[in-house]
Amino acid sequence: MSDAAFKVADDPASIFVKDTHLASFDGNYAKFATADKRRAQSWIAEGLRSGRAVFKLNGAYDTFKVEVDMQRVIGAKGRTGIRIIAANDRRVVNAFSFKVG
Repeated sequence: MSDAAFKVADDPASIFVKDTHLASFDGNYAKFATADKRRAQSWIAEGLRSGRAVFKLNGAYDTFKVEVDMQRVIGAKGRTGIRIIAANDRRVVNAFSFKVG
């Protein structure tokens, strides 16, 4: 799992970020504290490389979950965590902020 995550992090521009998870989108979604997709991509790449990243199994076939406390605000409502759903073929399927603890 970690090898795939590191390879994804090597190319932040290829990291998929749903518009619903950007601060500029309306609705009640877990959002990043930015409307800039490139900034969110860089946070995701940083999280994938972090020594604090926790790799977990995910319920969907051929995917895994990475959760990391960035130890600074990166999400709406003061959230500091990033949850990343990645595929074993080196794609980010989804990523969003979450409340740690």
